[in-house]
Amino acid sequence: MSVLDRSVRDIMETDVVTVRPDLPIKNLIEVLEENGITGAPVVDSEENVVGVVSSTDVMRLAAKEEEESGARAAGAETDDESDFFYTGGSGGFLPALPAGLPKTRIGTKPVRDVMTRATFSVRPDASLPEAARFLHQAGIHRALVFDGGRLLGLVTTMGIVAAVAEAAGE
Repeated sequence: MSVLDRSVRDIMETDVVTVRPDLPIKNLIEVLEENGITGAPVVDSEENVVGVVSSTDVMRLAAKEEEESGARAAGAETDDESDFFYTGGSGGFLPALPAGLPKTRIGTKPVRDVMTRATFSVRPDASLPEAARFLHQAGIHRALVFDGGRLLGLVTTMGIVAAVAEAAGE
C-alpha cells in the first residue's frame, strides 16, 4: 500500500495522554516530559475535549509574562518555591530554550490559562496527504481525530513523517 493511500486511522496515536484544565503548568511540564510528548488534549471531568496545550503555549506565556513584568534576571535569588524556571540543557524540558530564560511564576498557573481553546481535528478516514496539507496550512503539529464527537486519537507531523520514511524504505 502506498503512503498516499494510507489514512489517518492507519497512523494515528490511540494511547493519547490528556490533561485537565486545572492542572498546574508545572505539573503539565512533568506530564509532557514523562511521556516524551510536546502537547496534549485538555479534557473536562466528563472527558470532553475543551482545548489543546503544548510546550509552545507554555513558552509563549513565559515570554509574555517576562516581557510584561520586566522579570528578574536569570539566576536571581528567591525564597518563593512557587517560582518556576526553564533551565534548558541536559535533556530537560525544551532543551532548545536559552539557559538564561528569566524566572517566572507560571508554574502555579492552571493549564486553562495557557491552552488553546480551539481544537484542530481531522477525520479518521482522511488521507495522509490531506492530513499533512491541513497541518501545514494551519501551522500546527498535531490534530485530534474524532468519530461522532468521541476522541479516537491524535495525528502528528512526526507520525506522518514516520509513515513516509517507512514507505520510502520499502
